[in-house]
Order: sequence, then C-alpha cells, then structure tokens
Amino acid sequence: MFISSERCLACGSRRRPTDLDTSAYPDANLAADGTFMGLPSWFCSIDCYKKTVGKYIKDRRYDFDKTHLDDEAYKAAVEDAYAELMTEMSGGLLSTLFNKKLRMSESEFIQSKVGHIKDQFYKIQSTEIFLAEVELNEHLYAEWQHKLKEDEEEREERKEKLVERIEKAEEKQRLAQEKEDEKQRKLDEEREVKEAEEERWRAKPFKL
Repeated sequence: MFISSERCLACGSRRRPTDLDTSAYPDANLAADGTFMGLPSWFCSIDCYKKTVGKYIKDRRYDFDKTHLDDEAYKAAVEDAYAELMTEMSGGLLSTLFNKKLRMSESEFIQSKVGHIKDQFYKIQSTEIFLAEVELNEHLYAEWQHKLKEDEEEREERKEKLVERIEKAEEKQRLAQEKEDEKQRKLDEEREVKEAEEERWRAKPFKL
C-alpha cells in the first residue's frame, strides 16, 4: 500500500477522483473524492477500494462480489423449499385447491421460504465489509501516526542542522571580523610609530 496523501492507497495513481460513484456500495465508507473513513488516504476507484478492503474480509463467503446465489445455505434452503412445494402439490387436486400455500405462484412460495435467508446473507456481508474497513482504518491510522512522528523528527533534524549552519556561519564571521580588527590594530600601531618617528626627526625652528 502507498501511505501517502498524494497517491491512491492501492495502485499508487496520482489521479484523484472528484465524483466517485459509490451507489453500488452505499454502505462503503468512501467519499466522492476517494477519501477513506476521513483519513488522508484515498482510493482512485471502486476496484482499488474493493481490492484493498477485501484483503481484510475474514469470511470469503461474504466478499464484495459474492451474492446470495453463491451462498450454500441459500442454495440448500431453495432445494428444501422446492421439495416442500412438491409435497404440497402431491396431495391431489382437491387438496391442492384448498391449500392456502398453493394460492401463491411458485416464485412467491419459494421466496416466502428463503427470503429471510437472502436478507440475512446481505446483512452478514455488510457487517463483514464494515469490520474489514475498521481493521484497515486501524492499520492506516497507526501508519499515519508513525509517518507523522517520522516527519516531525525529520523537521527537528533539519531545524537542528539549520541552526548549526547558522551558528557556524556566525562563528566564521566573528573570527573573520576579529582577524580584520587585529590587522587594523597593527596598522594603526605601525602608523602611530611611524608618525612618532617622523615627528622626532622633523627639524624644529631655533629661537634667537
């Protein structure tokens, strides 16, 4: 994964969406700009979101692309419903006419027997996906905290190096100034000695 606010968490693309269509997954904790659960991390597409979150789904029976038609419990319930329907229809014409269950169409009868299993499948799937999102969120949060700490340490290190360079530059300037001052002091001393010597040998007028 790419732990960066500038790249897609899954594929590393720098193209961030602005109108991501999440209608197929209304419960997804995904904003239109790809932001995932309010973190700096984002996804560039639904496929990248599914690919990453899917890794954290514990029970693969409830993966994103699974439907109730893939569920073994649902399949078994459908078979049982058809078997029950056949039993109800085997009672003869008179019995069939007065059987309230057979007043429904075949599809209605089957749905009445397996509808709750279908609903239960999607309820569990939604829960599994949410738990996967939470686990990914916890992982990303920890990574971001670590990254923030590293960034802070890096900033402090750069600050210390900058202060050190400034101090070295100031020390260098101070030493150069001291050297220049010493040079000027010697020149002044030499000039004073020379002026004194010239004054000593300068001819003085005699008083009569």
